[in-house]
Amino acid sequence: MKKRIDYLARSEEEALLLRHIADKVRALEEQHYLQIGPFLSPSERALVCRLMAYRDAPRIAWQGGYPEARRQLPVFLPDYLPDDFLDTTPEECPLAIVRCTPPRLEHPAHKDYLGALIGLGLSRRVLGDILVHETGADCIVKKEHASFIAEQFDRAGRIPIRCECITDLHLLHVPEESWTTEDVILSSLRLDTYVATVFRCGRNKAQSYITQGHVMLNDLPADKITRTVHPDDVVSLRRHGRTVFQDIVGKSRKENLIIRILRYPYR
Repeated sequence: MKKRIDYLARSEEEALLLRHIADKVRALEEQHYLQIGPFLSPSERALVCRLMAYRDAPRIAWQGGYPEARRQLPVFLPDYLPDDFLDTTPEECPLAIVRCTPPRLEHPAHKDYLGALIGLGLSRRVLGDILVHETGADCIVKKEHASFIAEQFDRAGRIPIRCECITDLHLLHVPEESWTTEDVILSSLRLDTYVATVFRCGRNKAQSYITQGHVMLNDLPADKITRTVHPDDVVSLRRHGRTVFQDIVGKSRKENLIIRILRYPYR
């Protein structure tokens, strides 16, 4: 598998992720018990699927809490378990909900919840989608961390919150999101070019936003202006909104790229 990792990984970060997945597969083969991986973005999931695209690869049950979840974790199933094992045995589900309730008339944003969770010392790998709704937010997390989060998570930004741990995923509150679809012309897939064009702020301003930590790529701070964006990447800019790079749909007359994005406005 080492050769496959060397071939697929585009960065050291991706190589570390794939090596971690390879360790899970090795543990599955040695222990013959299901193995749970980290939460992954859509582009990371696609990378893992490419790594596992070989004969006799173990089966993966992707878990995100709801069908449209962007962040999902892989559960590697041993041969003796059926494909629907996690559906028919809910107590084995590796996920839980931490429901956050702020005071009435207070509405923390997604970034407030995420920033506060990271401030607790948690890795993004143990955190799934954060679903902000009219009465607060439902945070999907690894079950093993849920009690700690519910006990320690008492503030989102400057706003106090109450938290409770819920293990029944049927109680998850999934809000409707007002995404819009747009086609955008880019001269390249560099991150600074994407930010400048999609958020209409100019190349110099985009580079400044990136170096100051205002740009998030797949829910993690983007630190390199020259980084390449890929289909399924989620790019957000503080106080400007969030976008999903869906696909390259063509080229303009000047041979620039035409890409399709989903845009979720800042609120």
